[in-house]
Amino acid sequence: MKNIFYQLNAFRLVNFVWDNPLSVIIGKLGTGKTLLLTYLSQTMKLLTDEIYSNYPLEDDKVKVLTFKNLDFTDRTKPVPPRW
Repeated sequence: MKNIFYQLNAFRLVNFVWDNPLSVIIGKLGTGKTLLLTYLSQTMKLLTDEIYSNYPLEDDKVKVLTFKNLDFTDRTKPVPPRW
């Protein structure tokens, strides 16, 4: 029964990220934030081609988005940029 509970929670988390595309995970050092975001990016890769990460993943479908991509002086530039 626990296994189904964990699978349902993971499904709810994926739905939350799908509905709220800009997600921030906050936590202490060593709590699994990077692991969670890597899992979510791999799961979301099955649903869409537009996945951006702020840390490099060795995956062709995941693009890296950093502060260099943001231009706070020109609000007409799209974020994320169109490559």
